[in-house]
Amino acid sequence: LILSICVIFTKNLDTPVVKASGGLTVCYIILFSHFLIFLSTVFFIDVPTEFKCKTRQALFGISFTLCISCILIKSLKILLAFSFDPKLQNFLKCMYKPIPTVLTCTGIQVIICTFWLIFRTPFVNQNFSIPRAIILECNEGSIVAFGIMLGYIAALAFICFIFAFKGRKLP
Repeated sequence: LILSICVIFTKNLDTPVVKASGGLTVCYIILFSHFLIFLSTVFFIDVPTEFKCKTRQALFGISFTLCISCILIKSLKILLAFSFDPKLQNFLKCMYKPIPTVLTCTGIQVIICTFWLIFRTPFVNQNFSIPRAIILECNEGSIVAFGIMLGYIAALAFICFIFAFKGRKLP
């Protein structure tokens, strides 16, 4: 699905719809992040292993942050294009640097996940709660680090919401 969207998108680069979509690089990064999000679901299926437990949440968190940070950039671009308030426009011009912003937002999530994997890594846990059965499950290690990772994603999504809310009355 993502590959077909990428082919269609690339084939129609010169059309107004694709040009208005918010920048070629950012759109390809969004497609790549969606691919990584879909890929992360593979690590949630089947018997848990140490590698799967360590990879699944970190890969999901980093790829989802990559996607949200691209949406943040697109929201900033819309606000910048249609904002007529000089103070807000100057602030947005300073903030609108697509690739550094995406790398910074995603880099913060990479740091969060790295600390999580170094200090309290997820591991395979044996659950004996059902008689005559041993259930293998991934223990997230540090619930606090897991919460910080999800909280960071929620904070970025909330900032995107604020920008979208500010831009709702723009043409």
